[in-house]
Amino acid sequence: MDFYGRNGIDINRIFFIDAITLYATGTAPENLENCKFVSKPNDLTAMGIAVTTILKKFEGQNTVIFLDSVNAMLIHSSSSDLTKFIHFVISKLRIMSIAGILLAVEKGLDPVLLSQRTTFADDLIEFSGEKVG
Repeated sequence: MDFYGRNGIDINRIFFIDAITLYATGTAPENLENCKFVSKPNDLTAMGIAVTTILKKFEGQNTVIFLDSVNAMLIHSSSSDLTKFIHFVISKLRIMSIAGILLAVEKGLDPVLLSQRTTFADDLIEFSGEKVG
């Protein structure tokens, strides 16, 4: 949140699902209305419920889900479980006509997960390692 604020991004228009803070510290900061804390980073069921709850909360509004990142989620979940979770999220987004962005570093992904991710996606945007500007 601090990073976004320092870069001029209005965090009041962003809702976070945090799967690390409770796991790492045992407690969650209080009075954060725009953040849902999940107890463990490998609890994809809890994350799915959080995604569904948040999407319902913002139903009818211009909404985008931004998943940062598939690679980080692989630290705590198997490729198979993560593939099912991504399929669930993308299916939910399509049903609700909501856009989604899933960040992933290609070199860090299992080839099966990579091929399935590209199958689920409407478009794949690749960036080179070169800095622009």
